[in-house]
Amino acid sequence: MTEDEILEHVEQAMDSEMQDVEVKAKKSSKGRAKKSESKGVTKRAATAKPSKPRRPFSRLTDEVLQQRQDALQERLNVSKAQITIMSSKWQKYEDERKHRVEDKQEDSE
Repeated sequence: MTEDEILEHVEQAMDSEMQDVEVKAKKSSKGRAKKSESKGVTKRAATAKPSKPRRPFSRLTDEVLQQRQDALQERLNVSKAQITIMSSKWQKYEDERKHRVEDKQEDSE
């Protein structure tokens, strides 16, 4: 894998992680207050109230969302740095392997 492919893979993983968090937030908000039970009888609201439009993570403040974004950005930067280090190690390994092959060819001649 090239460095660009690895970076793309890491970014896709981060995007899917954010989508998972959004889905969990939506599921937890949908599961609340659908039914109220009293004396073993299930009651439902007579008329459904239209929900007001809201942004994702409506319960979270901008500060919390910014902190999460900063944390994810930091993780992305760390991953990019690790990729850079690993690609340089891989290149070094490839160079050493080429030299070993060349040395073996010279020795056999």
